Amino acid sequence: MMDDMKRDAAAIVAQNLTKTYKLYGNVTDQAIDILGLNWLFFWRTIEPQHFSALNDFNVEICHGERVGIIGQNGAGKTTFLKLITGAISATEGDLKVNGDIQALMQVGLGFHPEFTGLENISASLLYSGLSEEDKQTATEDIIEFCELEQFLEQPLKTYSLGMQARLQFACATAIKPDILVVDEILGAGDAYFSMKSSARMESLTKSGCTLLLVSHSMGQVLQFCERVIWINEGRVVRDGPALKVVKAYEQWMHEKSFSKGLVSSKVREKIESSSNNRRSDQVVNLDELATEVVGGIDGKIVEVNETKLPEVFSSRDKNARWETKNTALQIHDICLRDASRAQCSIFPPDSEMTIEIHIEAQEAGQFPCAVVVHIMSEDGRSVIWSGSDSRTLEMEEGDVSSIDLLLAPLMLNCGRYTVSAAIFDQIVPLNKASAYRYDLVSRTRSFAVMDAYDGNDSLFRHPSTWGKFEKIKIGEEHSNVAENEHGS
Repeated sequence: MMDDMKRDAAAIVAQNLTKTYKLYGNVTDQAIDILGLNWLFFWRTIEPQHFSALNDFNVEICHGERVGIIGQNGAGKTTFLKLITGAISATEGDLKVNGDIQALMQVGLGFHPEFTGLENISASLLYSGLSEEDKQTATEDIIEFCELEQFLEQPLKTYSLGMQARLQFACATAIKPDILVVDEILGAGDAYFSMKSSARMESLTKSGCTLLLVSHSMGQVLQFCERVIWINEGRVVRDGPALKVVKAYEQWMHEKSFSKGLVSSKVREKIESSSNNRRSDQVVNLDELATEVVGGIDGKIVEVNETKLPEVFSSRDKNARWETKNTALQIHDICLRDASRAQCSIFPPDSEMTIEIHIEAQEAGQFPCAVVVHIMSEDGRSVIWSGSDSRTLEMEEGDVSSIDLLLAPLMLNCGRYTVSAAIFDQIVPLNKASAYRYDLVSRTRSFAVMDAYDGNDSLFRHPSTWGKFEKIKIGEEHSNVAENEHGS
């Protein structure tokens, strides 16, 4: 009885859900099997392969949750959404959905290509259950949002994909559904449409609507979702807070890309060679692998007068540290400091910020070492990437060294940001991902840039100087240019 009540309280409950497709060798075999005509073709043996898009899939989503669904192509994400919307039925298992669903699965899906934009708007609202007055209000809202103006009198088949996306998104979000399902459609429009749709999504999610968002953009997932479900080969790999799952997924994708040979063989050979020589007296110089040094870190490596410090990252967030084969050096801590060297998490624009990175030796030896800092905005955009040149650290087990990255002035505008850091033996400018990595901690520190009096919402605050107003004569400037060209 209690289980039934819990299921009714949830928006979506999937139990042991399985969806299996039959894969045929050719269209003829498929037609014979589907139509049940095997007895007519008794001399043919039709043995289709079975592919499980979802396999013993279990998940529960409560009302009002904002859930991102991530995974590779073919992982089963869209199959799950199609089951939720009723587009297909499950092979096995039980699925219960409580609430009205509005789905944005594909640009133009559910719209008639011969209907005009206005006719498709009317058709989309036909079964909404709204009164005539509310329908009129919703229609006006859709027309205002999509900004298609005179094109609304034209057939849908004449629209571009971006125009179709505007119309479909406007129709789907004009009425607040209980459950909103979005499958990659936010990336179908232009930048202006993306900003408008993002604002609309924010408004819907704050109103209590249950959101299911499938996206390959981790920035979108982090922007809109508080929980993330990672699916692979039809099963749930991880389900939890958005940032933790996204970090684990990014690490998995990074390691998979490297293991599949997506980096050049020459770079791989140099990396393996440098790692084999790690304990020898010969230190691999960055200049031997590249003609230029990427970035630069202000300051120098200094010894920290402390013994072994507590394990900051492993105890706080096990998902922060990416796995690596060689753990000779590890990032022990990352401190954000203001101009007075006090630890700080809120910085005014144009102030000074120092990112102090502590490096701990897990064994004794000489280690070529280059440090990288990567700052990302809250929605996942990369805003600052800075790497040091290669230095050699001679350390005993348990020794801790620190290095500072000084950002002065801090040119980031108001917003929230996360800091990732990594230690490599060297940085190859044209193939950063291929460098041999000691350690990487992902999005493990956060800070905010805040100014109570500034309404500027741009990403950067670039230093600039304005000149004085001066009166000029129209045409005088062009004549001077002409004279200079003639004289030259």
